[in-house]
Amino acid sequence: MTNYLTPNVQYIEVMDFSIQAAIDLYGANSNEVVQVKNAWRAVGVYDELITAPTNLHASLPGVHQVDLAWTDNYIGEAGFNVERSLASSPNFSILATLLATPQLIPT
Repeated sequence: MTNYLTPNVQYIEVMDFSIQAAIDLYGANSNEVVQVKNAWRAVGVYDELITAPTNLHASLPGVHQVDLAWTDNYIGEAGFNVERSLASSPNFSILATLLATPQLIPT
């Protein structure tokens, strides 16, 4: 932490620098980063808005297969629900629940 803190640091900067230190040491998507953020959240300091995934791309490599890819803009989610709806229906149902890490789901 001495690489991040100076004698005149503000309290909120301690939070920012502790998160950055965890990212530098363990990687942006690591459990350690999630736990540092959770610790700050538990004491009412850290409140991060959840940013939805962007850049959704779908391709149809086969008759019974759809490949999905997107940009994950949030660190700390447990996973994603992939939902589908028939064209004539406004209702969606969960097709698969995915972990936050990339994976393939058999159809």
